[in-house]
Amino acid sequence: MTRLVSFILLFSAAARADKAGFVSEFTELSGPTCVVAAGADSSAECPGLMGYRINVDREDGKTSLRIEKGGYTAIVPEDGALRFAPKLEWRRKGEMPLAVIVRAFLPGKKGGEREVVLMQGLDGNVRMKAEVNVAKYKDPEAHVRAKADKGRATPR
Repeated sequence: MTRLVSFILLFSAAARADKAGFVSEFTELSGPTCVVAAGADSSAECPGLMGYRINVDREDGKTSLRIEKGGYTAIVPEDGALRFAPKLEWRRKGEMPLAVIVRAFLPGKKGGEREVVLMQGLDGNVRMKAEVNVAKYKDPEAHVRAKADKGRATPR
């Protein structure tokens, strides 16, 4: 019986330690660390984490983030945004980035814009995506972080 209790306690402690292993790190989406391409519809390349590159692509009044590493590419959001907050959050466990999180301003359905927090899973988690309306949550980034940490996302 003592061995069983010890095993259960050990397993529970490992699960808590695993949960505590998730951290956020931030990189800039503009400024001196980004290299801007010339042209009316321009792009900028900004540094990411662990070999990922972030390309901020601007075309036809919309902006997308193209996140690349090796043969992996993700575009956030796929149909473009009006603009983004200045920082990209990298959700990682240990050294491995699992997802990126960013606040974005998308075209509104009846004109104007709507503010959302977007999450995109990275290589190995590419199907993990979320879009959360900022107006519906007190802390939308925390809500999306919890989904990334659990490896779940809401349908877009």
